[in-house]
Amino acid sequence: MPAKSRFLSDPKLVALASAFLEDADGAAVRSHEEMSAAFTDGHGWASHSGVTFIQRPAVRATQAALVDAILRKLSTRAGHEDEVRSATWREAALWLTADEPVPLADAARQLLKAIEARDEVTADLVLPNYTFRRAPGVESVRIGPVEVLDAEVAKARADALDNEHLRFVVDGGRGSAFRERAVEISYPATCWWVRVAASERNVRDEGAWLIDTAISLARFLHRPWGGLAVGHKDLEPHAFEPSPQDQSGAFFVGDRFSGGGRTAARYYELDGTAVRALESDRARSIAASIFEPTKHSVGGRVALALGWLTRARRTRDRFEALLFYFTALETLLVPGKVEPVSQTISRQVAVILRDKPTNRRIMFQRMRQLYEMRSTLVHAGQRTALASDVRTMSVVTDHVFMRVVNEVDLSIPAETLIASLNDATFGDPWEPPKADPLEATPEG
Repeated sequence: MPAKSRFLSDPKLVALASAFLEDADGAAVRSHEEMSAAFTDGHGWASHSGVTFIQRPAVRATQAALVDAILRKLSTRAGHEDEVRSATWREAALWLTADEPVPLADAARQLLKAIEARDEVTADLVLPNYTFRRAPGVESVRIGPVEVLDAEVAKARADALDNEHLRFVVDGGRGSAFRERAVEISYPATCWWVRVAASERNVRDEGAWLIDTAISLARFLHRPWGGLAVGHKDLEPHAFEPSPQDQSGAFFVGDRFSGGGRTAARYYELDGTAVRALESDRARSIAASIFEPTKHSVGGRVALALGWLTRARRTRDRFEALLFYFTALETLLVPGKVEPVSQTISRQVAVILRDKPTNRRIMFQRMRQLYEMRSTLVHAGQRTALASDVRTMSVVTDHVFMRVVNEVDLSIPAETLIASLNDATFGDPWEPPKADPLEATPEG
């Protein structure tokens, strides 16, 4: 519990908790007749800690306001609607069944205190890995909190938990089944092992985001990749779901048909050279700047952007990919103050990728054109981007982030990076800014 409660110091939040408890008291079932009505009146019901509540409009409205206010205080990682909603019912039930009467104001504060005290769990998320394939002799590699791991090693870790209700099976499959009084979970030869701190209901979402961040970071820390590595025309495999090698269905043109064809699944081969690059001191320092960023730093912005790059490479929909690529660029390059975003992005990208004024002008104009496609998609629903436009965005974002990740001191404030780009706007070569990392402020 923090020294000063963010919840209890907010009078509006305390008032919302009081209003909810008051309505919950009125919604509690106290007779057989009310219980029968709960099943027939159409409002729905909820049972917690021995108390059944009829979810009448009044209590649903005050609960919704309270849950929303609580979630605004929590991060999206730490707060989950269902968990918070369940906790409000539970605390209401405990108040109504207490041995001694508790004043409403005190009960409201206790409800908030109990929810605020619920810590994030630290979980080890283990998922199938369809992005990397390990070369012979390679067992694992770590990218920040994300590990690419031999599934047999993961199985040994899981078996060491000595949980009789879990059976870890390395059989090339995926999914789970209940066999011989245990849950049997199947994995391919390689898996992800991710340490995640989040509310329990958010573990999978947060773990998936960390994996997507690690995939893009790996692309920038090592080149060239072996295997059937993902190029700018290729579809990147989903991190933990198998990718179909053909397209479903068919279409007809007269009596001629097309079944869509087949495409070999892409993957990154994790060989000894890649492992040495990803686990070098330099790579670990970069990963720390991204997964444990300092406040308002370039590393913090890169951390928010890399996952969108992975999702852009993964989607089959080129218009969705266009949005994801621009989301990544905006996350990295848009300043805090209000400026014309299309011009800012176009100018910054041109400065990063081109030195000569003439070449910068050409790049600026091309980026303005691409951003206009993004704007007409978002604001008018018009799908004007060609496949070649999305490939251009793939190349542009790849080169921008390759330079930033490898040449910029990620601990510097993001405003310093943006200022350096503004300074080079009028023709000077851009020098990737460096700074003393001791000047950065820890994220908090």
